[in-house]
This record gives sequence, C-alpha cells and structure tokens, in this order.
Amino acid sequence: MTNVAGHLREQNGMYQMILSWKDTNGKRRTKSISTGLPVKGNKKRAESLLRKTQKEFNPETMQQVSDLPVSEYLNRWLRESVMNLPPETYGRYAYDLGRVVVPYFDRAIWKRSSAMSVSRRRPVYSSFLIGTRS
Repeated sequence: MTNVAGHLREQNGMYQMILSWKDTNGKRRTKSISTGLPVKGNKKRAESLLRKTQKEFNPETMQQVSDLPVSEYLNRWLRESVMNLPPETYGRYAYDLGRVVVPYFDRAIWKRSSAMSVSRRRPVYSSFLIGTRS
C-alpha cells in the first residue's frame, strides 16, 4: 500500500483535502477533494475527515481508472455511489446510464476511448448528455 500524505486548504470558504503520493514511476501525484465543510467552526471535523480519507484512499485504483472504457468507468462509479445517493437519484442515474449513456459510449467510435481520453473531448459529448435530460 502506498503512503498517502495530506493536508487541508481553505478555498472559497470551504475546507479542501489535498492528498499526495508517489506513483509506480516515482512521480509525485496529488488529488484535491472538497470536504463540503465551511471553514468556520469545522477544523476538527475536517482534520478527522482528512485522516479517514488518507487511510481509505487507494492510489492504485485511481491509476487503473484512466485506462478503463468509459462505459465500464461509469458503471463502476454508479456501483460505488449507491450508498451516497438518494434512492430516486440512484434510480434515475441507473436508468440513464443503462438506456442512454452507456449505449452511446459503447458505439464503435467510442469503443477504444478511455475515461481520460473522453475528458479531453468534453465539448463533443457534454451537449449530448445535457440534451438527454427532459
């Protein structure tokens, strides 16, 4: 397991966790995660959340995600998010992913795309995704 260092930063009146580690090539990597906690009166909670996140954070999983096909990445995200979403939201996301989004990305043109390559083409598909909501 990789040693993950971290610290808190104040940004826009909220605490953010900054995690850093060295990848398999020895290159320093960082990830910024918002705590969702306002700065005023939440320092201890933010520090506690930072310690918990440092223990649970797995950089190896992050590095593997960049090579996943988009449809697999989205399905994995949905499975991991089930406990954090209200039932109605989860149901809507599952429906949208299964009926619209995943079939779109499974077409031949997107078949070879990874999650990282699609993020570079954001303008191409963001209008499509926005148009799916009625």
